Amino acid sequence: RYVGGERGAPQTRTRHIRQMLEKVAEEVGAGYSMAQSFENNAPYLPKTFIETVRAGEQSGTLEECFQRLHRYYDKSAKTKAKVVSTLTYPAMVIVVAIVVFIIINDVFAEMDTQLPGITRVLLATSDFFVGWWWLLLLIAAGLGIAYMVARRSIRGRRAIAAWSLTKAPLHRLHSLSAAAQFAHSMATMLTAG
Repeated sequence: RYVGGERGAPQTRTRHIRQMLEKVAEEVGAGYSMAQSFENNAPYLPKTFIETVRAGEQSGTLEECFQRLHRYYDKSAKTKAKVVSTLTYPAMVIVVAIVVFIIINDVFAEMDTQLPGITRVLLATSDFFVGWWWLLLLIAAGLGIAYMVARRSIRGRRAIAAWSLTKAPLHRLHSLSAAAQFAHSMATMLTAG
C-alpha cells in the first residue's frame, strides 16, 4: 500500500524514486521484507529509515512507523527551508553592498582626495576582490571538491562531523540538531518496538 500502491510509486514525481519504489514493491511481493528490499534497492537511504522500517515490520507497527518517519522528514525539510530562507536575505544584502561598494570605489578614485583610513582599507579590500575574484572562485571550487571527496569516505565523514560539532561557526546549532535527530530517531525506534 505505501510502496507500490496508491500512496507509493504512482504519487512520486521523480522517475528514479518511482522505479526504486516499484522494485521494492516487486521484492516485497516476492517474499522479501520491506527493510531488506529498501536496503537492496536504495542503499543511499539513511540507516535510521531502514532500521525503523525493520523494527516496524517485526513489531507489527509498520503503519505507525511510516507516519512517524513522515512527520520527522517533513519537519526536517521545513526546518531546512526556514534556514535557507532566513539566510537568503542577508546574502542578497551582502551582494548588493559589494556591487554598490565597487561603484562607489570608482567614484572615490576619480575624486582624487585624501580619504579616512577605514575607507582606504575598504577600498583596498574591494580592489582585491575585483582583481583576484578568479582566485577566490578557484579556492571555493577546490574546497567544494575536497568536501565532496571527503564525504565519500568514512574517515572524511567522521572528520566533517567532528568539525561541525566542535569547531564550525554554528557548532552549537549542529550539536542541538544532532541531539534532536538522535532523540527523534530513538523515539521512533522505541515506538516501533
